[in-house]
Amino acid sequence: MRRFCCALFRRWVGNRLAAALAAALVLGLVWLFPAAADSPPVIDPALQNLLRSARPGDTFSVIVRLKDQPRLDRQQSPPGESRQARLSRVVRTLQQVATTSQQNLRGRLQVWQSQGKVNRITPFWIFNGLAVTAVPEVIQQMALQPEVASITLDSTIPAPPPPPEIGVQAVEANLQLVNVPAVWSQGYTGQGIVVATMDTGVGYDSSFSHPALFARWRGGSNSWFDPYGQHAQPADLNGHGTRTMGIMIGGVDGNTGLAFGLAPDAQWVAVKIFNDQGKGTTSAIHQGFQWLLDPDGNPDTPDAPHVVSNSWIWYQGCQLEFQPDLQALRAAGILPIFAAGNDASVSHSPANYPEAFAVGAVDNNDVIWDDGPGGSSSRGPSACDGTIYPEITAPGVSIHTTSLYGSYFNATGTSMSAPHVAGALALLLQAFPGLPVDQQEAALLNGAVELGPVGPDNTYGYGRLDVLASLQWLEQNVQVADLAVTQTAWPETVTAGAPLTYTITISNSGQVVASAVALTDTLTPADVAVGDPLASQGTCGPPAANSFACSLGSLLPGSTATVTVVVTPATAGITLTNAITAATSAVEINLLNNQAVFQSAVIASSPPLEKVFLPLIIRNQE
Repeated sequence: MRRFCCALFRRWVGNRLAAALAAALVLGLVWLFPAAADSPPVIDPALQNLLRSARPGDTFSVIVRLKDQPRLDRQQSPPGESRQARLSRVVRTLQQVATTSQQNLRGRLQVWQSQGKVNRITPFWIFNGLAVTAVPEVIQQMALQPEVASITLDSTIPAPPPPPEIGVQAVEANLQLVNVPAVWSQGYTGQGIVVATMDTGVGYDSSFSHPALFARWRGGSNSWFDPYGQHAQPADLNGHGTRTMGIMIGGVDGNTGLAFGLAPDAQWVAVKIFNDQGKGTTSAIHQGFQWLLDPDGNPDTPDAPHVVSNSWIWYQGCQLEFQPDLQALRAAGILPIFAAGNDASVSHSPANYPEAFAVGAVDNNDVIWDDGPGGSSSRGPSACDGTIYPEITAPGVSIHTTSLYGSYFNATGTSMSAPHVAGALALLLQAFPGLPVDQQEAALLNGAVELGPVGPDNTYGYGRLDVLASLQWLEQNVQVADLAVTQTAWPETVTAGAPLTYTITISNSGQVVASAVALTDTLTPADVAVGDPLASQGTCGPPAANSFACSLGSLLPGSTATVTVVVTPATAGITLTNAITAATSAVEINLLNNQAVFQSAVIASSPPLEKVFLPLIIRNQE
């Protein structure tokens, strides 16, 4: 009987508690702090300790990761997929997964936000999660949601310290060492390639501008991202990002007249992942990676950078916070290049992820950088998977580059080595546009100069960067298409009002099929009348104003296609300009011959001859 009464009492108490708990949940009043043994495993223990010691009104910034993560590694690229099509496909896949799986949690967060318990909600699709600033009770409630995988603190990391200034010297040994001038001599200077940094910013505006970098910024709102909202245009109060960008882009030192940097004709964009106070947050770095894949918010716009350099570290050892971000970059065709770090035998995340490409530092005599207390190139193996670390080495001692206030100086560290590889990749991608990530990596590694023990090792990696050798490896091992545009003789002068017929020829001199060949032709000024173009294969759309476009299908190696069109300039005294561009979804070498521009002076037609009647006078001389 006693046992039965106790059971009834327990049931009565349990029912009352359950009812009270249900009511509290509806009102959003529950603040759950279970015993340590019962803590939801999704909350990081360090964060859980902070929550327990919180005072009323405290808020915490956290990263919430959902269980549903896309498997980009299982997606197969369709044959002949272009770089932009791959980027668009990857971004849309990530966005679709995030939109579907975040719907329930975002709805709850918006309710809590209306109650004043949530200050910030930043959704992400690059890793399917959210950055949230909220009171402890909301964080505990999020941990109970079935779709949530983990909740960690939105940590901060210090910005890399500015490298010590060694003084301006006429040093170009680093460029000679990696054979950059020999690649420049072949016409590859980075033209058509966009490089990016994730760093302290780039000296551009007000007193922090640098003339060598000013003209190479791509410009526009899709070319600069400051997740902290401190600068609307590129800026750098630290100097570290300006130095790394100078090594990638370079130019000519106005003081010495000497060239520096690897890809002087590339354009640059930048993400300022460290604020003006020298700190970076986990969420800001996630925002930066996400922005790189889709700078303008439209996945169909071809504005993502081709190359991304990262000269910062997050964690000594292995911490996989940013692994999904790097996986997304690789899936989109962007190789994540990282400085290996300056801590001798310690590998750093994210540089030691399997998806990253870590770069160590050597001096200009090919000796690993080891300055004792002053810093040393980090060595492996990788703390994440035990593989070789770093992948490669590059010059990193006394490197001549840009500094703040328009000055130049020489800097040291693996932060200077990583942009060497990024700049080298810009040159290679000009030669081989659309090159898949695996082949980008293979070219860098197979072109490296062997240093240290035979084979890859955990000091020099696969060796020291050699851009010329990497280019030659690609030429010997990667079969590509090569389109070229020519045109029938374009006259020096044309007559206003008179039709002009010309034929464009597109040829493929490469070793593989050029698939999805597209041609665009634009004539200026706008009053030029353009007739219907006639293609030898494929189709051409009707002229739109003063331009037309054709889809010509595939071109076999050695084959050609032609497009014939009739145009009529209307106004005399101007220059008729004809700009033609061809493209293919296949990997291609040498984009410079894909375009051609022709110009003619438009003259007035000659007036018709007037008939003149002269009187005939006949005189009689008799």
